[in-house]
Amino acid sequence: MTENTEDEAVEAIAGIIVRDVLQEEYDDLVEGYLDEILTASRRIMQLPAYAAVGKLFEKRLDDAITSRDARIEKLEAALREIEDHVGMRVEFAEPKRTEAQNRLLWPLLTALSVQMKWHGLTLSPEDWKDVMTAGLKREARMVPNMDGNGFVALGMRTSTMTKAEFGELIELIHAFAAREGVTLEREKAA
Repeated sequence: MTENTEDEAVEAIAGIIVRDVLQEEYDDLVEGYLDEILTASRRIMQLPAYAAVGKLFEKRLDDAITSRDARIEKLEAALREIEDHVGMRVEFAEPKRTEAQNRLLWPLLTALSVQMKWHGLTLSPEDWKDVMTAGLKREARMVPNMDGNGFVALGMRTSTMTKAEFGELIELIHAFAAREGVTLEREKAA
């Protein structure tokens, strides 16, 4: 495959992906109302005067659902083709944390570090990050250090968190700070 052909293939797939992502927002809105729409159409079908309209509406709704499934199948086939012919792999996953979320994290951890002691110890922002990520997962994993004279806490890496997980981490820090009487930067400005 020539470089131009590879570029064209990648461009074509990128176009399909962008269209699918834009369509996904619309589809999510529609899917949110599907149960209500189906229930309403079934009620309409029970009324003799509207039975034909209700059946037509339900058929069009079924067609729309089938059309979405067909688009997904087409996208999956195109992605398999890229993988086979271009040697690239496309993976769909939840979005990772944002830079804005990450910028918000460190002032919060610094506020904890400056304003409170934890079991008599002053913890660094990095230490607080370990405490908070372990609290988010609700587990404490510890392993002996290399010298065998202490332990190392294993926390969740924020760089691998999704936007949703990172949002939960920020919420956890806010709740913890409120419980412990720590004033966070946003609260100081207010």
